[in-house]
Amino acid sequence: MSVTIFRRCAALLGPPLAVHAASSPYPAHCGVQEAPCAKHMSSTAETCGKFRLVQFNVRRLTAEDGTSTVEAVAQSLHALRPHVVCLNEVDVRSRPDGLKQLATAIGADHVAFFGHVRGTYGNAIISQLPILNTKDVHLDGGTEVEWPRDSGKLHRIQRGLLAATLRLPHAVSKKGTKSDEDHALCAEQITIFCTHLDHIKEEQRVIQMSHVLREMRELGGTPHMLVGDLNALCLEDYNETEWASIVDKAARNGWNHPQDAECVRMLMREGYADAFRVAHACHEGDIVMAQSTKHKFTAHAGHPMYRIDYALLNTEAHANGIAVSNAFVDERSSGSDHLPLVVDLSINFCTSPAGVGQKSLCRL
Repeated sequence: MSVTIFRRCAALLGPPLAVHAASSPYPAHCGVQEAPCAKHMSSTAETCGKFRLVQFNVRRLTAEDGTSTVEAVAQSLHALRPHVVCLNEVDVRSRPDGLKQLATAIGADHVAFFGHVRGTYGNAIISQLPILNTKDVHLDGGTEVEWPRDSGKLHRIQRGLLAATLRLPHAVSKKGTKSDEDHALCAEQITIFCTHLDHIKEEQRVIQMSHVLREMRELGGTPHMLVGDLNALCLEDYNETEWASIVDKAARNGWNHPQDAECVRMLMREGYADAFRVAHACHEGDIVMAQSTKHKFTAHAGHPMYRIDYALLNTEAHANGIAVSNAFVDERSSGSDHLPLVVDLSINFCTSPAGVGQKSLCRL
């Protein structure tokens, strides 16, 4: 298999209750915006493609005992059969062939990597879909910690943002051919932003998300997604007992007191929709019930109690016919202290009953 490696990788890889909607079934405060769910697409919409995206923090592809987890992660991804994978905590210095092995496991020919720490540690996107271009960004902010310990020296924890624009898949029409008009009504590209935000302070996550939003705004009205480990806790994802457990664990470990995720609220105010909540609002009868949804937590494996891995779509993605059809956390996967978030998306083109294209619904 020939694997296309982008940029630096080339040299390195030889407590509320369930909320009922008022006017819309998707309350903006909990991350579910105007119906980017396949169930709520126009009845005249016809699917012209679909793809599965997986978000997975792979903890340096290394187990606690220092052994490689590449094979375990590869098996987990192979079982999920994704088209696109976003990875955090990729360490290509310790696992130089790791990304290539993971790409092979899912039959992907395209890999983008940004090592925002020393060029060797960061985020990656593996894709069966062609990668048209990429962008690497060192994010503002980051908690300062004393490092090395007892040295009196402060070290800022650097975070990065990797963006990759992908060519979307298009299936044939129901008649077995794809006309030029059908093609014109399908979204052809989507940009995936992959990141991993500060794990210590919400104020630093807010600084980093402000930078992420500036980068995403540069795309204008084009479809894109933000995917990654945001280390962010949204209060409405937890019942009273679950939140109390998080507070107690933080106190016992001497960590900062848990805060509601302002960094995620910033995305909500800009119209982004949380794919997991969208899927479960659709599947729970148009009621947002993330608290009662089983298997919602992505960290930590063995005893998951945090939902910190996200995939969010902008409003233009929905306007261009890209809809969430399902989302779930895969508890069978192994190889990391996180569990993968799996998001299934459909790509729709819209036609009226008379067969006249409604470009306002699926504009390019």
